[in-house]
Amino acid sequence: MNKPLLTLLTLLIVGMGTLWASGTRDDYANSYFTIESLADNDTIKFLILSGVTPEQMTSMSYSTDGTEWTTTMVDSTDQRIIVVLNQGEKVYFKGLGRQTNSDDPYAWCLVRGTAEHVVYGNIMSLLYGDDFASQTALPEGTEFNFCGFFYNDRFLVSAENLVLTTTLTPACYYEMFMNCTKLVSAPALPATTLTENCYVFMFDNCSALTEAPELPATTLATFCYYGMFRHCLSLTEAPALPAATLAYRCYGNMFEDCSALVTAPALPANTLSDRCYSYMFYNCSSLTTAPELPVTTLAYGCYSDMFKGCTSLATPPELPATTLAPFCYQSMFNNCSSLTTAPSVLPATTLAPYCYQSMFNNCSSLTTAPSVLPATTVPVHGYSYMFMDCLSLTEAPKLPATELSERCYFAMFSGCNSLTEAPELPATTLEKSCYAWMFESCFLLTKAPELPAPVLVDSCYQYMFFYCTSLDEVTGLATDISATDCVENWTSFVGPSGTFYKAPEMEDWPLDSGSGIPLGWSVANYDGLDEQQAQVAVYPNPVTDKLHITGADIQSVRLFDPQGRLVRTEESDRADQLELDLQGYAKGVYTVSILSKGRTLTRKVVVK
Repeated sequence: MNKPLLTLLTLLIVGMGTLWASGTRDDYANSYFTIESLADNDTIKFLILSGVTPEQMTSMSYSTDGTEWTTTMVDSTDQRIIVVLNQGEKVYFKGLGRQTNSDDPYAWCLVRGTAEHVVYGNIMSLLYGDDFASQTALPEGTEFNFCGFFYNDRFLVSAENLVLTTTLTPACYYEMFMNCTKLVSAPALPATTLTENCYVFMFDNCSALTEAPELPATTLATFCYYGMFRHCLSLTEAPALPAATLAYRCYGNMFEDCSALVTAPALPANTLSDRCYSYMFYNCSSLTTAPELPVTTLAYGCYSDMFKGCTSLATPPELPATTLAPFCYQSMFNNCSSLTTAPSVLPATTLAPYCYQSMFNNCSSLTTAPSVLPATTVPVHGYSYMFMDCLSLTEAPKLPATELSERCYFAMFSGCNSLTEAPELPATTLEKSCYAWMFESCFLLTKAPELPAPVLVDSCYQYMFFYCTSLDEVTGLATDISATDCVENWTSFVGPSGTFYKAPEMEDWPLDSGSGIPLGWSVANYDGLDEQQAQVAVYPNPVTDKLHITGADIQSVRLFDPQGRLVRTEESDRADQLELDLQGYAKGVYTVSILSKGRTLTRKVVVK
């Protein structure tokens, strides 16, 4: 018998057609929704839940031969259609349903089986009865059409030839195959324009799924792919993602815990949206290569936690963005324990709150950070926890910022116990907790950066060098340490001996490892630090008009008013002298900060 005749007979036997393994896509589109058993004594349960009203679904019918149909009318009570199949036997379904929305998105129908089975045919037969073949769009105005339809059907093996719609409604396939732990093949997803929540958790915990369907959509929507393949432990390859413009959380958690995924898809999008890639590859522990991320203008949280827990990722993508947004890189590579180097450049000079927070936290193999983080103004939590517990990091990036914000460097290098040298910290005006915990447990750090700020603020140095057990030199030029907890435990558990250099006019640094100068250390005035400093002169003092500064290789001079605010900066090309005209300045005690031969000196000057 030739194939066309066989196909015709098949369609006659089952009304709109039973499915065979050799059927074409058109055959499946013209066939009722079908369940075929792969084993004996497979009890198929089609559940119509009590929340379904007659207005939402009129009836559901089933047949085992395609000619005789048994119909169940919906009456807002729990109803079960139960059919026992043996290997190779099938049951077909058609219904008149989902004409209006339900108040409960999970109140519709569920399918279960007790032995291995496959599903195929046109899912629209469940909504349009015998008139399903030409239907490609779900009922207009409805949501959650097939939400959880196969949820927990742990014996479903294949849905490869299940025909789904090309036009979607919000949340239409939400959790559709969730927890189908034997599912090895998914249906085609032909839609090119998506709706919000349409594929959310669609294949969540399908732990046997080895191949994802193609995703041709170029128009995305809020949460459209959110968690779509979460916990698909056997998925080794991701589908192409061609969309150029993204939507809020569109790829959020999409491949979370796909522990067999080794390659990420290209991400060609040039316009991002808030949290669009958030947690996209979270805990993809076999992922070795990251996609290129060429976008230069970022969005709120766009890359947050994107590769967190990708413990096999050894090389990061370059990150050329110059326009950042809050939380944009937060925890992006957190716990990437094989990552050995950070992107060579992070070029942004204007930051956003929390932008780099925890970016490389616990990257225990990271040895190289960007050479410089060029921003001169750091916002709230801008760098907090950025390199925390990077156990192999030996050199910190340069930090030229002079304008700080609350907690901007909080715990930035905490636990970096291979770090041997701290970066310069030139800011003279501080903010609450700005340096708190910054170098905590940096065991190999021997010299602290000079801290030129004359006035401390609440918790600014709190635990800054706590447990830096090799530290033996600290230079703190503060003259006012009255702020709450500003030096709480900042030098506790440092080296047993060392030198603390202080501003000459600072007479009341306490000798107290808990809040002041470490016990057992010697104390010296910063003015007498070395011969170089003795060669720098500032005169006259008091001054009424012009202040003269002489010395060797003077690079810059900054003037701070009696409240500790920077009021003037003069740069020079390693001059031997500079002159500041102070006529018109309010009377009071000013602080002059002089950078000479790479070291910072401070002097107090009285303006009359």
